Amino acid sequence: MKTEITYACGHKGIVNICGIKADRDRGLRWLEKYTLCPACKAAKRKKSIRKAIAKTTRMHLPRLKGNPEQIDQARSIRAVKLQEARIFLNRKLPWRIKKRYREFYKWYRNQKEAVWWIDHSKEDPRVTYKLQRRSHKTATSTPGRSGGTGSKEGEKR
Repeated sequence: MKTEITYACGHKGIVNICGIKADRDRGLRWLEKYTLCPACKAAKRKKSIRKAIAKTTRMHLPRLKGNPEQIDQARSIRAVKLQEARIFLNRKLPWRIKKRYREFYKWYRNQKEAVWWIDHSKEDPRVTYKLQRRSHKTATSTPGRSGGTGSKEGEKR
């Protein structure tokens, strides 16, 4: 059911809300109290991205590689993702995890390919950290020494 509402920002808009009457009414009250109209939401997101980009320009990050459109898109993604990663890094963590995460953060911020940032734009930095650690572990393990196989490859004779 399409209904006209006044968003929390004061702008009016039409929303399509379905369900039983009690749920629709509760949903409409929530939308009016807590949500911004699409235009204000987009403006708020642009402002936060500009702020994040301003912070990253002071970080002396490596220059991104790619075509101009990719670079523009990747700059905003990188700024937001690095901000998310820093928030996690500043949390109270056990020292071993914090040390590993600092190493990951150095690797993460030095990604130079614009396409890499675009490909990982939907990924939380903590997920990227886990994937990177998992791939790093498999890349550094030596064949024949994965434990308990009885193989003597690579040993001195």
